[in-house]
This record gives sequence, structure tokens and C-alpha cells, in this order.
Amino acid sequence: MKHFWVVTKPTKLSVMEDVLFENSPKAIGWQFVGGLRPGEVVGFYRNYDKGPQVVGAPYCGSPPIENIFVFKWGSHETDGFSDESTIDLQQYTREEAHMM
Repeated sequence: MKHFWVVTKPTKLSVMEDVLFENSPKAIGWQFVGGLRPGEVVGFYRNYDKGPQVVGAPYCGSPPIENIFVFKWGSHETDGFSDESTIDLQQYTREEAHMM
């Protein structure tokens, strides 16, 4: 396995890169050296389809933009989900997020 996805519990100070990030077997130890605690890890996922379908945090960004931190898996290509290199997280709009 070259890489995998790590999902952690969000806090009020978390940014998206703290909640969901890609890592590797060789590099994951540095996350724990840097302060990540085992109890903060929600899960490790090899593929996006085995991970969460939506990633959200119970707060929004600071003014003036106040982004809503709710994301879904997306792709930049029609058949993008067949190739992990085209997969990314796409942010829901405020209007979409408030309906959840």
C-alpha cells in the first residue's frame, strides 16, 4: 500500500487538512510524533469509497466569508473515480449545507 486516507475528529481549530489527509505507511509515524493521538483517529481508509461519504465540521469559517466546512468526494473527470489521482474533496455551498 503506497498511501491511505486518515480521518480525524474535528475541533474548533481544525482546518480541512487536519480532518482528512493522505498519508503513507512510512510517514504516519510523524503524525503521532507531531501530536496526533490514537483517540483522535476516526479511521484509516485505503480508497475513497471505503471512507466517509461526507466530511463535515460543526462550525463555519471566520468572517467575512464564513465558509461551511462540509465536503463531498468529487472528481475532475467523467470516469475519475476509476483513477485515484483525479479524486478530491469538493465543498458544498452554504445553501446545500444548510439543508443537511
